[in-house]
Amino acid sequence: MIFDPPEVYAEDATVAIAESPMETDSEYGMAADDEFENGIRFRGNQLIAAVNGVAILGTDVSPFAENEVATERTMSDEMYDFRLAQAIDRELTFQTAQSRDVQLRAGDLRQLDKLEAQRTHDDSVIDEIGAQDAIIDYELRQAEALLLERMLLDLNGVAPPYVTDDDVEDHYYSNIDTFGQLPLDPSEQEAAWQRITLAVRRELSSTIRAAYQEERDAYFDNLRSTSDIRIYLTSKSM
Repeated sequence: MIFDPPEVYAEDATVAIAESPMETDSEYGMAADDEFENGIRFRGNQLIAAVNGVAILGTDVSPFAENEVATERTMSDEMYDFRLAQAIDRELTFQTAQSRDVQLRAGDLRQLDKLEAQRTHDDSVIDEIGAQDAIIDYELRQAEALLLERMLLDLNGVAPPYVTDDDVEDHYYSNIDTFGQLPLDPSEQEAAWQRITLAVRRELSSTIRAAYQEERDAYFDNLRSTSDIRIYLTSKSM
């Protein structure tokens, strides 16, 4: 059983990562041997799964310092299931993007460079597992996958997971009796439109996000069903 990764709605797929502090070992699901009584143990260099013949290692599920890849660590079953599903979908995204010749744009690459620089020079970074480079690399791979995922979904006609200007305009004119006519005075018209835009975005946000997530799930369900996915290490909850 594969659990879906979390919903990602930001227009810039790196935002969710870039605006949060560096994850600690506990937030990555790693812990001391006795913290998770019923957790799952694995090494960074251990074969966890394979996607169309491409290996998914322990380092794809959680970051390990380079000199710690042969050391066994413990992760909660729930976190392991989540991270494994995320790693599988990430690999499917990379493979699909390559097969369809979908590449990051210059602006996307600049965003990744900016994210890397922020992480590298962040004085507030908490790095309890001694793996800052591995953590940054892990985050960059996930951010890259999210950017490519958004591009693939766009190619498949999936609307973005946020309220667009067109959505606001369409909703306004479809419900003009509710919102009322815009004032004729240009200065008043601008202020009124800003209020309407905010109200429409609040009203439509959850619906559009839910629709996006449903289409996103269907897209990856199809990718998984047509791929050779083999899992070699399963948790007790799978």
